[in-house]
Parts: sequence; C-alpha cells; structure tokens
Amino acid sequence: MESTLPVGSEVYVINKSFTDTPVEINDIIIFHFPEGDTVISQMPYSSYYMIIRDNASNIQQRLEDRNNYISKARQIILSNYKIKVHSLKEKDKWISRCVALPGNTFSIIDGQVYIDGQLSKTIETLQYRYNIQTNGTRINTEKFDLRRDAILALDYNGFFSCSITDSKADAIGKELSIKTIEKQIKPKNLYDDRIFPHDARYPWNVDNFGPIWIPQKNTTVKIDTSNIALYKRIITAYENNDLEIKDGKILINGEITNEYTFRMDYYWMMGDNRHDSLDSRYWGFVPEDHLTGVATIVIQK
Repeated sequence: MESTLPVGSEVYVINKSFTDTPVEINDIIIFHFPEGDTVISQMPYSSYYMIIRDNASNIQQRLEDRNNYISKARQIILSNYKIKVHSLKEKDKWISRCVALPGNTFSIIDGQVYIDGQLSKTIETLQYRYNIQTNGTRINTEKFDLRRDAILALDYNGFFSCSITDSKADAIGKELSIKTIEKQIKPKNLYDDRIFPHDARYPWNVDNFGPIWIPQKNTTVKIDTSNIALYKRIITAYENNDLEIKDGKILINGEITNEYTFRMDYYWMMGDNRHDSLDSRYWGFVPEDHLTGVATIVIQK
C-alpha cells in the first residue's frame, strides 16, 4: 500500500501557509503524520500503531477481546524492537488531499465521498482498483499508459487488477478483448479492523465509511463508551489529557464526564489513489497544529 507521500515524477511545492488563508476542501495539504509520535527504529516509515493493530489481529481474531490482544501485541513489539518517541516537529511530513473540514459530516458510500449529505466534487485524478478480464489477450499497457507498478495482479487466463481512473477504465472497457471490467467496491457493513476507529461497533471499510463528524474547535460533544473510540486519540495524544474508562464511566483528568470540548480544529485527508493510499481512513483525524502548508503539484515532463 502506498503512503500519501510524494512519489514518482510529481513535485510538491508549498504555495501558501495554511495560516494565510483557510484550508478548503480538495486542497493538497502537507502535514506531520499524526501517528508519527512513536516509531519502530527498524521500520521508520511504517505506522507503529498499525503494526500493533495488525499483530493483534494475527494473535487472535476474536474482536470482542481485541483490546486484550492489542496489549499483548504491544508487549511483543516492545520486547523485540527499539522504539523512538518523536515530538511534533520530528514527525515525518506527509501530503494528501483534504476532503473534509472542521464541522463537516463526512461519509463514503460505495466509494463516493459525501460532505454533509451532498456528493463531493469529483476529482479527475482519482484512481480506484478495477478487476479486468480479457479474452486471454494481454492488454496493451503502452496504449493505455499503464505503469507496471499499477498492475496489481496478472494471470495467464487474462485476469488482472490495476489502479486507474474511471475515464481510463471506460476507455479500456471499449476494447474488443475486454470481457468484463469492474470497480472493486467493498460492501456496506463489511468490517475492516484496519479502518478507523478500529472498533467493531463501527463496521466500516475503505469504500463504505461513516458518517463521521469532523471535530471543530470549541465545540462540545457527548461522549460515552459507545463513541469514545472516535475521540480517544484526540483527547489523549493531541490534546494531552488523561483518559480512563472505569465501571462503564469515562474519566478525563480524574473527573467523571459525559462530554468533551475540543481545543483544536481537525481535518480529514484522503489520497487520490483511493484503494491504495494510507490516509485518514486508517488513522483518523489530522489536528490543526500538524498542518504545514497548502501545496501545488507540478508534473515533470
């Protein structure tokens, strides 16, 4: 899976600070990687928290006991690898498209992004993974400008999958050698435990996600044990509070509470390669103090 870091021939240039003008939907944002506060020295470009979650799944698939296995997975990682803790400025810089702003309600329905219940503006560069079946003839990769690394699977029966734009899929589908071409869309309620907030009570995946409200500064929300998974990292890691759940009650800084007021604005980022980008769908909200600037893509020819 790709990260949202710049790759290939694309060069990203900061053209303004996000403090100069407000961030807008579909701006390309450079930001510090939110999960970059803890790093495994031997795997510096991988998410420590994602590795923990993946190991927990490998230890035991029983989701009702997931927190116990998270703890066991963490112990295994800590005993076998060297861990570094990074400050905000030491976190790696990533780049991605901002698809939702503070106060927005965000959702994905069958791969399409909705903001406050309305279909978001389509970006021509969006790519999705397609399954393609030919009559046995190998597809002309040069004709359709298919990068070799974009072809994800290929067999001798003429089946392959690749990440392409919808317009390119339409063009490929018109070839006489193509029997079927179908976008890979995960169905609603198919739970993927890699997906934020990593809680089976939210059975979301990369193609059907939410709705989720993007936290806004000075806004207060009700919290309880059913929705605390959405806000736990904000409360603890980003806004530096102690949080404890005891006897079904939530304690913040030692006091029982059923509400929380956010101190910062938060944003939601997604890569244009929608089926092969490590983005907010996996690690959640991006705090305002992690934003560095708004960028422009310059394509080198």
